[in-house]
Amino acid sequence: PTWDSKNTVINGKKTHTVTDFYRYFDITPEMLAATHFVISRPNVFGKRGTSDWALPEAKEAYRYGLVTSDCFNSMPDAITRLEFCDLVMKMLSVKLSKSVEAILADKKLTLNRGAFVDTDYYNILAANALGIVNGKEGGKFDPEGTIKRQEAAAMLQRAAVNVLGVEKANSSSVKFADEKTFADWGRGAIDFVSASMDKNGKKVMGGKENNNFAPNDLYTKEQSVLTILRLYTAY
Repeated sequence: PTWDSKNTVINGKKTHTVTDFYRYFDITPEMLAATHFVISRPNVFGKRGTSDWALPEAKEAYRYGLVTSDCFNSMPDAITRLEFCDLVMKMLSVKLSKSVEAILADKKLTLNRGAFVDTDYYNILAANALGIVNGKEGGKFDPEGTIKRQEAAAMLQRAAVNVLGVEKANSSSVKFADEKTFADWGRGAIDFVSASMDKNGKKVMGGKENNNFAPNDLYTKEQSVLTILRLYTAY
C-alpha cells in the first residue's frame, strides 16, 4: 500500500500520478488522516492469508494480543509442536496477566533443561513443566513435528485444568460418530474441549463433516488460533 501527495480521491474516483512517493503500512484506522484513501491493508496473518471462515476470529485473537502480526507464515498450514507451545503459553500469559516465568514461580515449578534431547526451547520446557506437553520416544520432543486433533485437544485440556484451574467444562460434550477411533488417552480431552463453550456459544473444538471429530487429522495454524481464542474466552 502506498500514498503520495499526488494521489487523489474525487467523488469516489481514485487518480494516481507517477512521482516519488512515501510508503507506509496502514495498521489502524486512527493512523490515517481523513483525507487519505486506504488502497489496501497488509495481511498480518501470513503470506497465504487466512481462510474466510477463520478470519473474524483470527482478527479477534489478534485484538486480544493472543497472536502477533509475525506469528505465522502461512495460516492454513499444519501447526508444529513448537508453534503450538508458543500459542498456548502466550494465551496463558495474557489470560493471567503474568509472564511465563511468574506462572511457573507461582506454582513453584522449575524448568527441566534436560527434559528432551532435541530441544531446550523455553516455551516447550515451560509447557512441559506445567504438564501441558509430553515427549515422544527416545527422549525427543520433535519440535517441528505436526499435531493431530486429539493431541491438540489433550494439550488444551491440560492448559485449562493444570494452569487455569478449570475443574469442569461449562457445557455438555458432543457424541461424535467416529468415537470408536479415539485413542484411550484422548477420550477425556475430546469430551472436555467439545463441552467447553466460548463467550459466543462456540465449542472450543467441535466436529467436522458428518459429525466426525477426525482425531487423527492434522491440526492447522488457523484452527489452533481459533481454539486458543475460544478457550481464552470460555473460562
